[in-house]
Amino acid sequence: MGPHSAQGDAQEREVYDNIGYWAPTQSRQVEVDFLLSRGNDWLALEVKASSRFSRSWLAGLKASKPCLESGGGSSSTRSSAIED
Repeated sequence: MGPHSAQGDAQEREVYDNIGYWAPTQSRQVEVDFLLSRGNDWLALEVKASSRFSRSWLAGLKASKPCLESGGGSSSTRSSAIED
C-alpha cells in the first residue's frame, strides 16, 4: 500500500496531485509528516518546532527514501485515506 493521500481543492491541485504522510507498519518510531506528489515526483517534508536541530529528526526522511524512489508504494506501509 502507498502513502496516505488526499486531494486538495482546485487551486492546490495546480501545485500538487496529492498530499499525505508516510508511516511504515514495521515501526511506529519513524514517519514523514507530509508527502506532496506531482506526477512521478515526490517531496517529503518533516516539520519540527525547535530552536535546535537534531539529526534524529531525519530518520523518517531517510527511511522513506527507498519507498518513494520506487514509486511511493510499499506493501509494508500503513495506509488509509485522508478526507478533506
